[in-house]
Amino acid sequence: MAITNALVGGGGPVSVFQASTGTEAAITCILMCNVSDSLDVLIDVWCVPDGQVETDANKIMKSVLIPATETFVMDTERLILGSQDQIYVEADVPNVVAVTVSSVQV
Repeated sequence: MAITNALVGGGGPVSVFQASTGTEAAITCILMCNVSDSLDVLIDVWCVPDGQVETDANKIMKSVLIPATETFVMDTERLILGSQDQIYVEADVPNVVAVTVSSVQV
């Protein structure tokens, strides 16, 4: 199992995970923690196939509210990403969302 971390927010979508070349990855859990003590944040999440960009067609979460000091956990459904597929996250407040992605190479 592998863990990747990123701090996102402001300035557009940020790639928080990319499947390795020639492999597939099973995403077991994504945690998005609002590290601010006072600011609520809205997040968007995309699953983007290799060679594509973030669009409404590959958005999986839109304007999800994460209150100050709270964590949103995405662990009910598993995602299987192919070679070079990516997960992007965008937040409307700069540098307050810590994203942790747990994955397993399959």
